[in-house]
Amino acid sequence: MLEILGTRIINPFYGATIFVWTSLITITMGALAVGYFVGGKIIDKNPKISLLSKTMFLAGVFFLIPMKIDQLVLPATDKFGLKYGPLVASFLLFFIPLMLLGMISPMAIRLITKKIKLSGSYAGQIFALSTVGSIVGGLLAGFYLINKLTITQSLSGAALGLVIMAMIGSFFLKQKRFTQILLMLIIALIVLSLPKYRYKENSSLSVLHHEQGFYGDLKVIETPSFRCVNLDGNSESCVRLQGEQVSPLFHDLAHVINEHKPKNVLILGSGGGNLIMGGIDKNIKIDIV
Repeated sequence: MLEILGTRIINPFYGATIFVWTSLITITMGALAVGYFVGGKIIDKNPKISLLSKTMFLAGVFFLIPMKIDQLVLPATDKFGLKYGPLVASFLLFFIPLMLLGMISPMAIRLITKKIKLSGSYAGQIFALSTVGSIVGGLLAGFYLINKLTITQSLSGAALGLVIMAMIGSFFLKQKRFTQILLMLIIALIVLSLPKYRYKENSSLSVLHHEQGFYGDLKVIETPSFRCVNLDGNSESCVRLQGEQVSPLFHDLAHVINEHKPKNVLILGSGGGNLIMGGIDKNIKIDIV
């Protein structure tokens, strides 16, 4: 889930490029690898379920961090360019929560393995369950969450799930179980309530509309001169608010259409309506999809 939702955090700044996807996949695999190694080392020294619960809880808390600091991290990585900027941003935003998630599998294997001869079977079961969970989470994020909920709501829900599982694990503790559960709940609520860092306001620019659209992070922004549709940080279409309405390109396209004198014109995707305002003959019937 974090890998797929992460694209919607990085795309508005760096766009939906191959570098963004490559960076997220690379950081995900690298963080999990480190998590597998570190988790195995730690649980061998202290094979207790309390350690598993605390790791799961920390993973839930750090799930909330990317959406709090993304507008601080992304501009700071701009100096690395469109190629390496997404890689650095992915590392800073997602490495720690993904590493913590990676630590859980070897911990679980160590805690349930009582006999050496069954260790392979237990490891297979844990990694199979983990992979099934990744499939379900990926489908849930791509097919439902992005279309129905905001990124903040989706990550908060995932974080809450991890925190609840950590709290359930704490019931198996012999001492101070309720104290630990209460402490987990308080910390999670404090982190959840932390304000989101936002870009410094630009008095000449206002966001008229913002939503997670099917194709990306969608904004309608306005300056004193223009109103633009902005998709994943890129202006898809703009119109002037005063004076000349469209660029010369659309005047030229309208001229070509008028020269051919068609009875009907079909326009697929009108954007800001620039072509319509470019001067197409009013006697031509226009259908717009």
